[in-house]
This record gives sequence, structure tokens and C-alpha cells, in this order.
Amino acid sequence: MLNSPYKLSELSLSLRAVISLALLVLAAGYGVAMANLYFTYHMQDGEPGLTPADLRRAFYGQRTVTLLAAKIDGGSMAQFLPEPLDRAKILNWLQEGASRETFEKEISQLLTDNCWRCHNPGGFMYARPLQTYEQVLEVTKVDRGEPVPVWARVAHTHLQSIALIFLVVGVVFAGTSY
Repeated sequence: MLNSPYKLSELSLSLRAVISLALLVLAAGYGVAMANLYFTYHMQDGEPGLTPADLRRAFYGQRTVTLLAAKIDGGSMAQFLPEPLDRAKILNWLQEGASRETFEKEISQLLTDNCWRCHNPGGFMYARPLQTYEQVLEVTKVDRGEPVPVWARVAHTHLQSIALIFLVVGVVFAGTSY
């Protein structure tokens, strides 16, 4: 057993409160992190529930296909292209080199009908618009997963940082008469 000169029960009430509240905020940050992980990545493989396959597909990618193919062929966007023929047309277009001519003749209308309600500047997926050939061309690259900077955007990072700041500031003020 460790013999520490400090025991939580022997600390001042203010210091115990600061430590307890910091731990509660850290726990809330962890809970938010788990919820974010689930809601962000649970449909990456097209199956319900969060699995290691979801995380592998999100963070490592599916390097044998393009970003678009990974999403519509068994991925999280397959549900929005319910017709197998429509998915096949897009996949064939990708395999044949993603030409502008075929895009304008066939693919553009498929995306308009099935994808534009979210993939437009005012939609839920505004960061990935799919309205022009140039925009769609961005998702015809090999799927290498999410880049590391994207991972840093989540709220749990901020909550954990706030908890640590709270702990440090609280310890400082616990040693004062305030």
C-alpha cells in the first residue's frame, strides 16, 4: 500500500470539492467522447452498431476504392441510393475514369435526386458539396480515411481541457482564503 502524506479525506473541503468537480467534468467529457464516437462512426460499414470495422473504415479508409465508392457500396451512404442500378452506374463511372461527359449525362442527375438534399452549401453535409463535377471529383480519390486534424474537432477534447484548467485554477484558489 502506498503511504501518501495526503489523503482525500484529510484535505480541505474546498480542495475536495475542486477535485471532485474536476473528475465529474472529466467523466462528462469521456461520456461526450463516447457518444460522439458512436454517432459519428456507427454506420461507416453500413451495419447498425459501432464495431471495430466502422472505426477501421473511418480512420484508415478502404484503400482499394475511392471515397465515393466506399460510401455508396456498403458504406454509410448506401441507404440513400436504394436502387442497385443507380449505385452500379456510379461505381462503373468511377472505374471508367470519372469522365466529365458521363457525369453530365447520367451521374449528375443521380446525385441530384439522391444526394443534394444534404450535400449542398445549405445542407447537413455542407462541408462536402456534390453539386458540380469539380466537387464530385474530390471524392473520386482513394479512400485513406480521415486525416488526423479532423479528429481534433470533437467536443470531448474541449471538455477535458476545461476540466484540467478548472482543476489547476481550483487548486490555486483552494490554497487562498477565497
